Amino acid sequence: MSENWERLLPRVVAGGILLILALGVLSLRLHRITELPQGIQSDKGPDGVYALQALQGEHAVFFPEAASGREWMGVYAIALSTSALGRSILAFRWPTALASAVTVFAVFWLGRLFFGREGSGRPTPWRGLFIGGVGAGVLAVSLGQTIIGRASLRANNGGGSLWVALQWQTETGLETDFAISLRVKSADGQTIYQTDHVLGDSTFARTRDWFADLPVDTLFHLDLPADLPPGENELNLIVYNTETLIPTVEIDVWKPELLLTHLLLQESGRQE
Repeated sequence: MSENWERLLPRVVAGGILLILALGVLSLRLHRITELPQGIQSDKGPDGVYALQALQGEHAVFFPEAASGREWMGVYAIALSTSALGRSILAFRWPTALASAVTVFAVFWLGRLFFGREGSGRPTPWRGLFIGGVGAGVLAVSLGQTIIGRASLRANNGGGSLWVALQWQTETGLETDFAISLRVKSADGQTIYQTDHVLGDSTFARTRDWFADLPVDTLFHLDLPADLPPGENELNLIVYNTETLIPTVEIDVWKPELLLTHLLLQESGRQE
């Protein structure tokens, strides 16, 4: 009986450790994954846009952007979850959260695999349990790894950060390039923030090189200053000719300045 118990005890302890790790992963990595953190962080936004492009047939092994770029694995993981779950925050965050959760259990398994037996072949189950359990436990409660797992966030300093995704489609070939102006306006109509961008697709092709009737996804980053006054504001869009600077309008569709959404700025530049 004692020999059987000695062989069974490490398995019981391993099961207890797995249960504790599962509770930690569920509470820190997966609980309220669609609510916390709020919104889409600036470091993660491009992945969602590239995932939509991949679903539309724009495939690549590397997705370039102005400052750096994105590798294919994360983009296609989000594309797969989006195709299964639809366009939602859950589909956007699920691949990273799932990979982060699985990594905790992988560390525990590797600890037991590499340290559960000596080079001579003699079993050392307690050493494997200790090293695997400590390593997986530290990873499970790590603040940095929890943040990365929930939002794939590397950095988000300064005031507020907001990504704006817009899809375009032209009926005929354009003979000029167009740009947009994104403006945050306060309740009294004053422009408190503005950023302008020349329109271009994922390969940096400008509007004159776009194909007619082919949708083009674009992504723009608004780095809101921390000193913006709190309150309810409007985010407006102006499309204009880069040569003449004249705004573009479409009769009975949009005015020169189009309302995109309402922003509620909070203290320190946070937005909702």
